[in-house]
Amino acid sequence: MSGFTDGNMLEVARSIGNKAKDKVKDKIKKVIKHAVKKLIKKLVKKLASMLMRAIMQLLGYLAALIGIPALILAAVVILVGGAIIFLMWLGGDDGDVSQNVTDAYTAAIVKTSEIEEYRPPIFVVQVIDSMRITKAELDIDDIDPETIANALKPDLVYKNFTNTTTTTTTTTAIADGSITTKTNESNTTLKLLTEAHTWNRDIMIPYKQESSTATTHYSSGDGQESATVTTTSTRWVKDVSACLVSNSASGSTITTIGSKTNSFFDTWGPLAQKESLESGVPASVTLAQAVLEGGWGTSELASKYYNFFGIKADESWTGSKVLMWTTEVSDEGVVYKEKAAFRAYQNAVEGFHDHTSFFLENPRYQVALTKSNPYEFVNEIARAGYATDPNYATKLKNIMNSYNLFQYDANSGINPDTGEHWEDVTYVGNIFDGCSTPNFTKFDKLMQKYDFTQEDVELIAEGINENDETKTLMLGYNGIFGIGLSDTTLVGSEDGTSVPVQAIAGQMVWPTTATYVTSNFGMRTNPVSGVYKLHKGVDIAPANSDKRDYPNIAAMDGIVTVAGYSEDGYGYKVVIDHGGGIETLYAHMKANSLKVTVGQEVTAGTVLGTMGETGNVDGRHLHFEVHVKGEPVNPLLYVSRE
Repeated sequence: MSGFTDGNMLEVARSIGNKAKDKVKDKIKKVIKHAVKKLIKKLVKKLASMLMRAIMQLLGYLAALIGIPALILAAVVILVGGAIIFLMWLGGDDGDVSQNVTDAYTAAIVKTSEIEEYRPPIFVVQVIDSMRITKAELDIDDIDPETIANALKPDLVYKNFTNTTTTTTTTTAIADGSITTKTNESNTTLKLLTEAHTWNRDIMIPYKQESSTATTHYSSGDGQESATVTTTSTRWVKDVSACLVSNSASGSTITTIGSKTNSFFDTWGPLAQKESLESGVPASVTLAQAVLEGGWGTSELASKYYNFFGIKADESWTGSKVLMWTTEVSDEGVVYKEKAAFRAYQNAVEGFHDHTSFFLENPRYQVALTKSNPYEFVNEIARAGYATDPNYATKLKNIMNSYNLFQYDANSGINPDTGEHWEDVTYVGNIFDGCSTPNFTKFDKLMQKYDFTQEDVELIAEGINENDETKTLMLGYNGIFGIGLSDTTLVGSEDGTSVPVQAIAGQMVWPTTATYVTSNFGMRTNPVSGVYKLHKGVDIAPANSDKRDYPNIAAMDGIVTVAGYSEDGYGYKVVIDHGGGIETLYAHMKANSLKVTVGQEVTAGTVLGTMGETGNVDGRHLHFEVHVKGEPVNPLLYVSRE
């Protein structure tokens, strides 16, 4: 539905995967827009609901006539049915009305919290209000942003913390050597935000104490005494490390080289190559960073101060500096802007050279400098924290690949050991989600308040996802309207239906993208029942702090014989018959997450469902069994993590 608000039906079709002919798309666009504009000019506000029905009837007719996909119809219901989006799509014939409506939504949202990052996004409120207006057949200007925004407002929890400064002064009299000591302690109480319960997340904000000590020596003017002043400060700061979770599948692996061109690289390529020859920093990486950080050289920082690489001026920097606005990502993964000091240079040669020196002189980039593969170099500088953007590595790689920047490297992007292009290595870094868990209670209560149906809520979720540039707002939906609302991606699976595996006939692949074995095959005391008995399989899980969704996948080709909920303690499970008397069992999957049915043929890597904790369990994991001629055997004899 992206692009629909400005009447671009072609973009709508692209965004939802429509492959209809361009001629048909143009006809849909022209017919619908012409009909709507003609109707809107003839009907007064009191007939707005009739207009909505007329549009729906028109679309229904077109669907029958030329086959508009059902998803386009759904998009029209949510985006045309509501006041604000409807007016914007018509092109804003009444600019004042459109602005007044936008102002009303903005004002309602601002009231929800003093902290902008925890407020509900304006388009979330608009999409919900649009559905409310459509369902109740109200006038298109009967908006109610305050009620909706208030229902979604965050609950913020603050706690008091005390910072302490202790100053100890030790004075020594030169004449007789006597020593006197005085100690002063001062406390400062801070009110810090520790929890934020937003419309879609519970966010915990952890803190830790940091201490620093400074010592100063001085002598009196007459030389009669000397003193030592020791100041110890203990303060509370955000504990960023507590929110880090290993991200083993950040971005996709690049397999093809692009052929785009840009004069920017003709201009700055030779300079990047010169620095690369002296330092070993791949020219392809330098150029990609110049594009991403310096906006193709058009940003003020790059064009006026020759800082193409967004290098900040910390306390160690003695050169020129300039204050500029920059976009950062907070400890909770929230994007925000702040003013920071950046290094300023006299010319581009100086700027590029300092970029090289920045890598060579900073110990945290030493691992990167050992990598000949430009892709691996990018992974390492991202892991070392060059930028706060968790997608930094992927963005750089996409630029390097699209414009074949490897041609500027010393080896022209060829691995000398293989004679082939360097292969991408998936970035394994950290993401800031260990302190955030999905909670859609506020959202669900609002849906129930308006008596929205499952289909209504799915349309609302679709509208949110299409307007959400980050694609994270509906991530991990765990509310009462089912998994279909979630925009959650499964770790290791791009499309949610399969995981790329290297399957070998007659051999099994690891049955999930999680890797930790938490309980082996064999006799044990059951953690739930306390009974000592045979554990017929192995339990596999991600790290405890990792809240992402993991897929359970078919270990080998076969036919599904069981798929659903069982009362035998396994919860939601799948059983696959692989022939030759071999079966595999996958248990405790998340409710309503199964993606296969009985009788379905599957291949190794097919996603069966999402790892969960249904049945008799004490935590989320995959319980995986292998049966040979009806008897359970140790699965680790049949699969490996390699």
